[in-house]
Amino acid sequence: MNPMLFIPIVVALLAGFGVGCVPILNEHLHWNVWFVIPISGALFGLGAAWLEFLFCRLLRIRITPATQAILIGAAVLSYFATEYGTYVSTSVTISAANGRGEQIVRIADLIPFLQYLGLRLGSSALGGDAHRAMLELGGVGTTLHFVADLIGAALGAGGMLIGLARAMPYPGLFTSPHCGLVCSPMPSSETRVPSSAGLQTRIVGAARSLLDLDEHPVASRRGS
Repeated sequence: MNPMLFIPIVVALLAGFGVGCVPILNEHLHWNVWFVIPISGALFGLGAAWLEFLFCRLLRIRITPATQAILIGAAVLSYFATEYGTYVSTSVTISAANGRGEQIVRIADLIPFLQYLGLRLGSSALGGDAHRAMLELGGVGTTLHFVADLIGAALGAGGMLIGLARAMPYPGLFTSPHCGLVCSPMPSSETRVPSSAGLQTRIVGAARSLLDLDEHPVASRRGS
């Protein structure tokens, strides 16, 4: 694997973490249609893949099928990183120990991430309003809903990468099997551009042939 590929992967993970830290954005990370089609996951995968492709293009990394698989996995991890961003940035209001007053505490200061994730994947409600939910989901249903979001992110990222790779290919580039870097291929013997010394030799040879024809016109005619 090209070592430079770690740069777009890290950028995608940081972008996912940043999205999770923004309250206006992390509130809409789990939109869905009919509780099955993961709209938010697919849209996030599209954006993460576009960002990865942009950095691959800047770093001149060729998008091969293996590279696409790695970047799709990175987009899924980036979507998962939004949960960690939400965990780190979200605060809750709790009552003081003496019952006097309240204080705002970050969730990260109260419970570890794995415990937060367990609560996150517990029973939840979808749709409805603040007083009544349209659909109650148990722990299994919430987990499957979250897995559907991850699959949506993978499908969105895969579609974006395949589309961008076909729309904007890398002409004249190949990945070296020795160093893994993207290099320009050497011209083949059929398309090799002659050097200046070789060109001069051809010109001199052609001139000598013309001089021989001028000095021996009779011989040339007999030969013809």
